[in-house]
Amino acid sequence: MDLRREGKIIKALSFLFNLAMPLYLIYANLYFRRLGFTGGQIGFIVSAYYLTNFLFQPFWGYISDLFQAKKLVLMGLAVLSAGTVLIYLRGDSFTHILITAAILGSTFPAIMPILDATAMEYIHRARVNYGSIRIFGSLGFMTAGLLGGQITGIFGLKSVFVGCSLTLLAIVIISSMLSGRAASDESEEDTQKVSAAPLAAIGRTDQIRKLIQNRSFAFFLMTTFVVQGCMAMGFGFLNIHISNLGAPDSFIGTVWALAALSEVPAFLAMAFFQKKIGARGIVLMAYSVMAVRWLLFSFVRDPLMIIPVQMMQGFSGGYFFGGSVTFVQEESPNGLKATGQTIFGAVNLGLGPIVGMSLGGQLADLIGLSNLFLVCALLTAGAAVFFVITQRGFAKPKET
Repeated sequence: MDLRREGKIIKALSFLFNLAMPLYLIYANLYFRRLGFTGGQIGFIVSAYYLTNFLFQPFWGYISDLFQAKKLVLMGLAVLSAGTVLIYLRGDSFTHILITAAILGSTFPAIMPILDATAMEYIHRARVNYGSIRIFGSLGFMTAGLLGGQITGIFGLKSVFVGCSLTLLAIVIISSMLSGRAASDESEEDTQKVSAAPLAAIGRTDQIRKLIQNRSFAFFLMTTFVVQGCMAMGFGFLNIHISNLGAPDSFIGTVWALAALSEVPAFLAMAFFQKKIGARGIVLMAYSVMAVRWLLFSFVRDPLMIIPVQMMQGFSGGYFFGGSVTFVQEESPNGLKATGQTIFGAVNLGLGPIVGMSLGGQLADLIGLSNLFLVCALLTAGAAVFFVITQRGFAKPKET
């Protein structure tokens, strides 16, 4: 396939996924609240979603790598997610919603690391920067923030599930246009070994063990667990904090749209920082800016002051994901690129949020939201220091 056409397809997929995911994440909890669920019940539902994500993401990544079937896995996950999200509309009991969330968590979040691994293969061949792809994800997120509030205002909260499902079906259609070729950095011998699956799984065990035992990768996962846990509990209560400050609900969508907008110039500048400080430097920058961001949130008392703090998203949350994807790609051996991304995704979008959401609710009740943000600042700063100490001396690994 022509690289230019493939690049357009991947950019479209990045836009669509980052349109679908916020439609669900921003409005699902509000829908659950309108159904009459308590905060504890909502927390349990969200934890079930992230728990199954944590359990299944490595599996999907391993299957994708083992059979060299990123395209088919991506399409399958999108189909399953599109159908599952509509099940929310078939009942309103706690058990129904809980089971639906658990099923959806096993497929929906796993799309992102598979898509990232596919994008990184394209980036390797086309010799472009990850930021040139991720910027379209930011545009998708911004679109979700701007349109989500308007759509729910006209058609009600149930419409976001329909919109999310339709967007996922669009991902299926666009994904079918991908070439499905393997990364060019894998040798013909490696490809032949993979094509012998599932017998090849035995030979790949050593590679997986090598990845897990990689100290640089393991220490990175420790820090991302803390940082993402803080992001889950902090952002999980940020909208409530904004509302408590007296801002209207429509203001929340605008705030998140502006946060996504800030990622555009950040990702345009990512190629420059990649050359100057590398993936590790970008991750450290993200940790540092995020710590400052949480500190500022703890002092904000005027809703309008949320806006400039949210505009730090590009160099904090945006660079956290962008730098992390690049870091994981560098640390993962050939043939396990998707596995590495999904292990990262399982910790980043599974284990971290599970713990973060569990602790966040209790801390919010005990110490208040402002102090909760202060705790996030201290933990994130600690993770940044730990990252500096543990990554010192690690050079960019050679491909194996």
